[in-house]
Amino acid sequence: MRRLFTLLSALSLLLCAAVAVLWVRSYQRFDLIDHATVEPQRYQVDVGFGAFTLQRVRRVGLGSARGRVCFSRYSEYGDSRRIRTEWPGGGWSYSTERLDPDQIVAPGPDVAVGVEWDVLGFGRRHYTWTSAFGTSTGFTYTLDETSLPHWLLCLFTALPPAIACARFARGRRRRRRSRRGLCRACGYDLRATPGRCPECGTAAAAQKA
Repeated sequence: MRRLFTLLSALSLLLCAAVAVLWVRSYQRFDLIDHATVEPQRYQVDVGFGAFTLQRVRRVGLGSARGRVCFSRYSEYGDSRRIRTEWPGGGWSYSTERLDPDQIVAPGPDVAVGVEWDVLGFGRRHYTWTSAFGTSTGFTYTLDETSLPHWLLCLFTALPPAIACARFARGRRRRRRSRRGLCRACGYDLRATPGRCPECGTAAAAQKA
């Protein structure tokens, strides 16, 4: 069990280092891993200067930007030709782009804001809006996003390695005291009373454990 905890602590330390690197990178780049599901139904629309075909795409993603990790769900309509190029058959994809300081734009007047708050890197957004293409209406878009700060993930992943280091240091200190004839628990000199520590009451059997 102790070896398993040590192994998990080492893996957690590597994950903590990876999150820290991603944290620094998040102020320069926006990284996104997402999964797209393309609905088979097609909608023919005419916008006055030509007709084209729309399809609905549902996306679930995990992104990193501006010191936070975001889990998002997004539903949109797009040109079938563009969808076949960007998401051929749907599936997983990875993208990265340089952050623009003006990239965050407030939602327009046609956007219904269900939830929107942001406190110390913890955030929640839910937007809904409806678009029309020519005479075709009722195309509803949704965005649902939950974000957590990188520092929280670093804290959680750093806890197991910190506990493992504390246990290792405590065990090393107890072994060193035992070799010197001291109480493993409190460090009291046991040469005169080897059966039990008169300071803390630790028995000899516990001293050898």
